[in-house]
Amino acid sequence: MALVAAVTCSSCVVRTEVRPDSGSQSGGLVPEDLPPGVRYVGPGAEATTYLRGDVGRIVVEVDQAEGAEVSAEALDHFQTVLGSVADKPVEIETSTISAGGSAFSAEDLRGLENEHRDTVTDGDTASMYVLSLNGTLSDRQGIIGVAYGGSSFALFLEQNRGLDSAAVERAVLVHEAGHLLALVNVGYESPRDREDPDHANHSSNADSVMHWAVESVSILDALGGGPPDDFDDDDRADLADIASGAIVPEF
Repeated sequence: MALVAAVTCSSCVVRTEVRPDSGSQSGGLVPEDLPPGVRYVGPGAEATTYLRGDVGRIVVEVDQAEGAEVSAEALDHFQTVLGSVADKPVEIETSTISAGGSAFSAEDLRGLENEHRDTVTDGDTASMYVLSLNGTLSDRQGIIGVAYGGSSFALFLEQNRGLDSAAVERAVLVHEAGHLLALVNVGYESPRDREDPDHANHSSNADSVMHWAVESVSILDALGGGPPDDFDDDDRADLADIASGAIVPEF
């Protein structure tokens, strides 16, 4: 699932829409009705920044509420996978933050990011931001992860039920980062036909971490024994094409 945002730079007014992960092709991550002068800043907008060759490293800032810490195992896996597709070093910085409440809106997530985020994309360094919180997304119960900006996503790991926590953490971290990297078909149309017809911007391949069930409690019913935690060959081919300029996401 993703919360997609667009901003008018002159007034800094942010417009956000919720695109459920059960949406149709026409209900994907990118709004179809952006008014003139409004720039899309949602998931996928920074994909070329993360993947292009002139960016030397990615710094992932992970701010975690007490009791919502991501395991070291999951962060190590995430670092390895992201580094492999971006073809550059990935550094992860973790901090504990105070984040009261049990249900968080898009505005709440952006407010926490504005309060706590220390890293920015600058020069040869690209920044990615992760919030790990107790509770849930206020608009939708059962969501484990949500990409809500061009460089930001949030985790609600206590929503996981019945699966190994480290396995879910590995999968959801990579899945939401995949949306930031413009997967699947966020602002472009892949030559590799795999987008699920009933779940826009997600893969129909149950062996791909971009499968639609990965970011919600549907993960248990749909994927049974455990979630995939890596991109499949088609995902990696799309990312390589974005990095080379063969695919250019447009918003």
